[in-house]
Amino acid sequence: MFFYLWIFAHILIAATIGLAVLPRLKRMLKDTGVVKANFRQREVVNMMGVVIILTWVFLMGIAAVFSSAIDVFGLP
Repeated sequence: MFFYLWIFAHILIAATIGLAVLPRLKRMLKDTGVVKANFRQREVVNMMGVVIILTWVFLMGIAAVFSSAIDVFGLP
């Protein structure tokens, strides 16, 4: 049960961080030509997988820091 909650928490946090970072990243990517118009003429990011992977790496780093802190301070 805890494992599923852990996965759900990661998904929720990754989605939140991704949505928070997307406007600034979209502006940066638009300058490099990665943002294109789709068939409905809405702007879409062609390389959104990069954001997902970077967010996941960031979350794994946070998880590693917290698990190390728990070991150092001897918290249950």
